[in-house]
Amino acid sequence: RRIEDILDVWLDSGSVMWASQEVYDGESHFDTWEPADFIIEGKDQIRGWFNSLLCSAMVSSKRKNYDACYMHGWTLKDNQKMSKSQGNYFEVDELIDGELKELKQNRKYSHIKGIETFRFYSLGAAQPGRDFNFNMKEYTDTFKILNTIWNVYVYTTQKLNLSGFDPAKHKIDKKKLTRVDEWIISRLHSTIKKLKELSDQYKLPWVTTELRNFIVDDVSRWYIMLIRDTIDINSDDPNKFNVMAVLYDILYEFLLMLAPVNPMLSEEIFLKVYKPYLEEKGLKKTKSIFLQVWPEFDEEVIDAKLEYQMEFSRNLIEAVRSLKDANRIRLRWPNKRLLIETKEEMPELTFSNIIKQMGNIKELEIKDSVEESEDLVKEESKYCNVYLDLSVDEEIIRERVENDLLRNIQYTRKNNKLKVGEPIELTIGTKNKAIANYLKQDSEEIAAKVSAEEIEIKAEKLFEEDDYIFEKINLCPNEKCHASLKKKYITKLKNGKNPDCPYCGTELEIPEIIDVAFKFKKI
Repeated sequence: RRIEDILDVWLDSGSVMWASQEVYDGESHFDTWEPADFIIEGKDQIRGWFNSLLCSAMVSSKRKNYDACYMHGWTLKDNQKMSKSQGNYFEVDELIDGELKELKQNRKYSHIKGIETFRFYSLGAAQPGRDFNFNMKEYTDTFKILNTIWNVYVYTTQKLNLSGFDPAKHKIDKKKLTRVDEWIISRLHSTIKKLKELSDQYKLPWVTTELRNFIVDDVSRWYIMLIRDTIDINSDDPNKFNVMAVLYDILYEFLLMLAPVNPMLSEEIFLKVYKPYLEEKGLKKTKSIFLQVWPEFDEEVIDAKLEYQMEFSRNLIEAVRSLKDANRIRLRWPNKRLLIETKEEMPELTFSNIIKQMGNIKELEIKDSVEESEDLVKEESKYCNVYLDLSVDEEIIRERVENDLLRNIQYTRKNNKLKVGEPIELTIGTKNKAIANYLKQDSEEIAAKVSAEEIEIKAEKLFEEDDYIFEKINLCPNEKCHASLKKKYITKLKNGKNPDCPYCGTELEIPEIIDVAFKFKKI
């Protein structure tokens, strides 16, 4: 029969704080519970558990039983509710194991598997109170971030080991810090501070944004690019080990911040890179990264002005790269001059040498006004106008040829599984005497950059030889260009298509193409 007096079933769940309290002295001491720091559930619990918890506590004890409530939404796919009937439903295990049809059918995505990508992605994509909209492109882009993180540690470990860096012996000397070192340390502590603020406010999705900005934009794409010559195995820079110590330390601090988001990836890197060093120091809690202490930020090393000046310099370099791209000039090709026409309130240009280095610019001039000419191309920005000089001379062309050749030699080394710094015997040959002379002038520099203990430059055609790795590049015959032409372009040219050089516009024929060949073998 029907029971007349009933209670909402949520009352049972709302009593969770004292439902399991022990009975002693013949009484139930239900009011001895402590409030929870944090509870989490979906938005269907607004009138359910969230409400019953709070109401039950207030009625019975006149106090709240949780300090913070984090609410998530539903899981969608491409803005559509996931359901088997619509055919857009999948098990999370399929995604993690790489068995999802969308992953397997796309060759670029077929290698993506594991829980760590999903962890980083889902934390960043699920904003509080909103639905989690799964998007395959965003998910696969997240894998690229984790791949960058892994590669940064592989690259760093490789460079440090090759140069004999010892973290126990090579400590950071603050007196020897460069402005670039001070900038990356400032960015590290700004990131630690920001992550603490976000975590305290439960703004979890923005945590991954800060982590990504630091390791990808600040470390991988910027700091490492700026210091790579300094930490190279052949570098004799007196500041080399101090820079290495900075890199080693900031990556350790970053790993601590990453650990709550990607525990498995962080633990793997920690055990391989940092655990042996910590054990040597006699520290006890070295078995896991989760036995380490969360990093603290230092206000004294945070320099907002310095960070702003670096950001301004990076924006200028982006303008230079944009101008190069628009005028069919490769980023690694040098240009004679960069002219900066100032506007009101332009920030101080602290990092002019970096602009020259990263923009591959010979000279940089700051002017109140610039007279426009045929050789100058312009891009406007908020604080200044940027003018790039497109004129070329023999020195510019020589560096173009050498940069393209070096890139191809390094690429060929990598494709043939040669380790960084592994010595080779190198021969370069071309029938073009002018280019052969260019290469002879800088043969020592070329040898150093590709780890060639022996190098020979020949003004004659080079042929394949047993036991040697052989490759060649094809150059535009125009003396004002000499760009290396991609193989697919040469194939099209042989088939009578695209007869013009994609860089200078010169009409080309196969017999005119300049071959520069190289062969090498391990010593």
